[in-house]
Amino acid sequence: MIDSDATVIIYHAQIVPKGGTELTLKTCISQNKPYLLIDMNVFSVEIASDYILDFIKKYHIECLNFGGPRGSGVPSIQTFTQMVVERAIEKWAD
Repeated sequence: MIDSDATVIIYHAQIVPKGGTELTLKTCISQNKPYLLIDMNVFSVEIASDYILDFIKKYHIECLNFGGPRGSGVPSIQTFTQMVVERAIEKWAD
């Protein structure tokens, strides 16, 4: 995370960031690095991927880190994150 230009944290609104997710957010803040919070209950895959692309363009990001809770705590988060990243890559390639 420290070697990246910015971080996207995908989370579930009903789960308070803790553990590694909380540490990731606090590190972004203390290192003054850009971060984007995406609540998987609020944003669709399409909208989330748009936000990520806008974020990349705004901050001229070359190396992007992703963080969030473990799949064991939020089983659907891994699938959601994978779909968002794949969609963002598809849009970037267009």
